[in-house]
Order: sequence, then C-alpha cells, then structure tokens
Amino acid sequence: MKPSVLILTEDGGPNGTNAFKTIEALTKKLLRYLVKGCDPDKLDFPPLIDEDVRLILVGNAYTGRRDPRRRKLHQIIATQLRLDDGFVVHHFDGDRRWEDRDEKAPLDAKPVQTEILKHVRVIFEQQRLSATEIDAMLRRYLRLVPYREIEAWLYQNTETARAFSCRRAHCDCTS
Repeated sequence: MKPSVLILTEDGGPNGTNAFKTIEALTKKLLRYLVKGCDPDKLDFPPLIDEDVRLILVGNAYTGRRDPRRRKLHQIIATQLRLDDGFVVHHFDGDRRWEDRDEKAPLDAKPVQTEILKHVRVIFEQQRLSATEIDAMLRRYLRLVPYREIEAWLYQNTETARAFSCRRAHCDCTS
C-alpha cells in the first residue's frame, strides 16, 4: 500500500483544482529534499472529495463555529491519520513576514490549526486510542506555512541553492 498524503489548502475558490495541484507539486518537491530516499511519485495524493469541506478551508470560512462542515473536516482528517501510512499536509499562509512570526509557535500561524487538532484529538479519544497512539497520528498532520505567501515559494530556485551546499561527506546539507 502506498503512503497516502491528503492535501488541504486555504487557497482555491471554485473547484480548487489549481490550488490542489500547486500544493501537491510543492509538497513533492519538498519531500525530495526533506526525506532522504523519498520518491514522491510512489505516494498517493487522493483529492479531497467533499466539495463542501474543501470550501470551508478557503479564506476564513472555517471561523463560522456552527458550520456543520467543520465536523466533517475533523472526521476526514481523523480518518486520514488513522491510516497506517496516512498523512495530512495542510497549507495556510502565515500572512506575515517570517521575522514577525511567533517564535514560540511558528507553525501555529492561525488559531484555527490548534482548534482543528484539538477536535481531531477528541475524536481519537472517543475511539479509545492511547495518548501515545494519538500523538503519533497527530505528528502526521503537517503544516505547510509560507510566511508571506505561497507564491514566493514557487519562485524560489532550490536547485541553485543546493549547488552552494558544502558537499562534505559527513555533512547532510545536500539532501
């Protein structure tokens, strides 16, 4: 079975196809550099099938506390993370410069992420999973948080930057 990576993004208006493809391409590129030996072409990137849930992620739609799509989103994330090889990559912009981030929690750029994980944890607790199991699953909820905007990352020339690495045998800076 291939590892499965569910991509969630706050970008994407009607149908969201371009936003999904952009985040998928960026995720594949990042995995090549971050995970030694990873072949992203051997991963499964299932589309988020529920259009209502996809739309709640766009912009600030998630802030409506009584919106029933929120519970569906929590269920989808929990189901994905329960898979043995299930990951969630959630893209949301930091909406500020990196130097202006919260240094204690740089990936918690928006409170909604903390809230999502809190609800997913409750779902797991109701399923009587141990704290160790829950923590392991929640570590597979990965945040892709560009500080400024995702477009700035897309223009980055990673290949040129890698050419400047030291290439010493004991150093892992080229991976």
